[in-house]
Amino acid sequence: MEGEVEVQILDSSVNINTHFLKVAHHGSKTSTTEEFIEKTSPQVAVITAGEDNRYGHPHEDTIERLDNYNIDIYTTARNGNIVIITDGESYSVRTEYNSKLKVLEEKEEYNQKDPPEDKSEEEGKFVGSVNSDKYHWPSCRWAENIKEENEIWFVSTKEAQEAGYEACGTCSPPS
Repeated sequence: MEGEVEVQILDSSVNINTHFLKVAHHGSKTSTTEEFIEKTSPQVAVITAGEDNRYGHPHEDTIERLDNYNIDIYTTARNGNIVIITDGESYSVRTEYNSKLKVLEEKEEYNQKDPPEDKSEEEGKFVGSVNSDKYHWPSCRWAENIKEENEIWFVSTKEAQEAGYEACGTCSPPS
């Protein structure tokens, strides 16, 4: 399903509000429009795509659109099998494995904080985005998606929480 079909669904009177969204067309940039995301209001998005596929799925624009709405994003390329378990009141997401992404590149000073020198997963080295309310281990797949100009670094989980940030549900830093 691409954007044209999403428009047809949006023009119908069907209630498409959902907690979980299986992203169409492997996360292609021609699907999952901003209007569709707003109308569905998902908390979790699941994208099925092979790692390093020749089409570049999921597309960076699609990931960015979902991330702008603070949606937890899972991909089969990075997480393997993805299982959502719910009792109708609450839910949890279980994955086959967590992705280890390349280490973030060095960056210049931002928001009066320098990024950690080694960027290892040690207590006191967490990154967030000024456009989100989550903080991450630097190796988290979502940390890789944070634009350099939007990075904000925290020296402790307490500092992140005092700034209004919550622990990422994917990489599970201390909370």
